[in-house]
Amino acid sequence: MYKKILKERKAFKGSIDRIITNYAILGATHEILKETNEIVFPFTTAEMLDVFDAFVNNLKRKLDTANVISRFWDVFVACLSGSEINKLHLGLQLDIQGQLLYIRFTEVYNRIQTEWFPRFSESCPSKTTLLEKLKEDKYFVEEKKSHRFANTNTSAYVLDLNKIDNKESILFALNLQLEQREAQQGLQSLFSPPATPNSHNIKEEKDAEDGLAF
Repeated sequence: MYKKILKERKAFKGSIDRIITNYAILGATHEILKETNEIVFPFTTAEMLDVFDAFVNNLKRKLDTANVISRFWDVFVACLSGSEINKLHLGLQLDIQGQLLYIRFTEVYNRIQTEWFPRFSESCPSKTTLLEKLKEDKYFVEEKKSHRFANTNTSAYVLDLNKIDNKESILFALNLQLEQREAQQGLQSLFSPPATPNSHNIKEEKDAEDGLAF
């Protein structure tokens, strides 16, 4: 009976069966004890149901936030090693100093937004929504007005890397990125053409030859 009552309440719409069952057991227990007249509850059935509604709404918000944030970090990690077009580069869109992760959120969001739909077959949440959820999480530290990235000073959001569940995946992807960067720089040095002597050097060499005694 209580499962039917709860399913008809707005707060329980779309809830998984386990949540409804748990609250139905509490409601049924309350009803049985109330009918025995052995226990006098300091609240009415309607007040109890209002509390159930509040608890379920809060739980659904937490589950929704956890799901969105989990997807955000999954795409974030993928963008660290993805195609160059949507790649997040250490020093450009993000920076790490000690245990702190600095991100240029607009730059990061623009890349994540592109990758979101192909992965999850749904539109990416708005920039405001994602930012609010990040700021509500345990790893948010502060919004910094100015931080030096490789090519500019700009504002950044600061996160505690140690409190991010995807920490190891982030560090692994960044290490690969650094290794690739070092390898590319090494190849450029290896295959770079020899320096072309300038006219000043040529003249100096000619003068030296003219001064030789034979």
